Amino acid sequence: EEMQGRNIGMLMPEPHRSQHDHYIRRYLETGVRRIIGMRRELTAHHRDGTPIELELSVAEGIAGGQQYFIGFTHDITARNRAERESRLHLSHLAHATRIHAMDELASTLAHEIRQPLTAVHTTAQAALIQIDGGKRVPEEIEGHLAQITQQARRASQIIDQLRRFLRRDDPQDLSDHHPSVLVEGVLLLLTHRMQSLGAEAHRSYNAAECRVQVNRTQIEQVIYNLMDNALDAMESVDGPRVLAVATCLSGRNGYCEISIQDTGPGIPDEHMGDLFTPYFTTKDRGMGLGLPLCRSIVENHGGQLTAENRPSGGAAFRVSLPILPGVRHR
Repeated sequence: EEMQGRNIGMLMPEPHRSQHDHYIRRYLETGVRRIIGMRRELTAHHRDGTPIELELSVAEGIAGGQQYFIGFTHDITARNRAERESRLHLSHLAHATRIHAMDELASTLAHEIRQPLTAVHTTAQAALIQIDGGKRVPEEIEGHLAQITQQARRASQIIDQLRRFLRRDDPQDLSDHHPSVLVEGVLLLLTHRMQSLGAEAHRSYNAAECRVQVNRTQIEQVIYNLMDNALDAMESVDGPRVLAVATCLSGRNGYCEISIQDTGPGIPDEHMGDLFTPYFTTKDRGMGLGLPLCRSIVENHGGQLTAENRPSGGAAFRVSLPILPGVRHR
């Protein structure tokens, strides 16, 4: 009764309230549909002015020569709140699993940082000895300084990557990246472990122009978990230990794929159906949350995570992510 004879714009927040009549007039003049026949989410107002999240669909009809517009609304406030809480919970869980991996990462950090810092110290000492000895060999000293700069930069990159991996992320913090850059950042963290296992990384980046919009911290965690699992699987292998990583345009139109493959024993058939089940694990120290968490993160990005056994032996995990809209890809 309060609405009878009043402009429906009163239910809308600005700027839609003042523009509502213009929207209707434009449709009547052009016939171009922007809302009619479609569903969209928007914010409306209760009587007291508090916001309410709605799903709106609008239909039109003609009766007695009069044109009518009919709006159907569904209150999705509770649903959206639950989705936001779910994303926040996922972020907290992801951060907890990264902290759980600190023991291995701390070992990696200690070893990886020690190497470039030792090189920096040794090279600087050599340069000082030459200077103290009165030798005028600027070419050699220049080479020493270049080596110091290179190794110091490498140490800085390792520290920056580790800090980014361990930070508490904002689920809404999205940025544009080439998948190969994300892969390389994770490989940097796993260098020492791969060396200790005698494993090699084979790279194949065939999607140079393929860009995705993702939460970098979360997707790097997915890549890290999958690579870490691959290295675990190859620990008992007597033959070659190869971690094959590739990026390419996916067979799914509009998606980019990151594949991580190993030369381990593969996934037992009886375990294939349980891989992504929470708390299922075959590791003595495993929590059974790594792969379910990875799948949730990828699906929250609108992507897909799948697993299969390679015909030649070993397992293959494939992460498909939507390509950044508005970017042309070859």
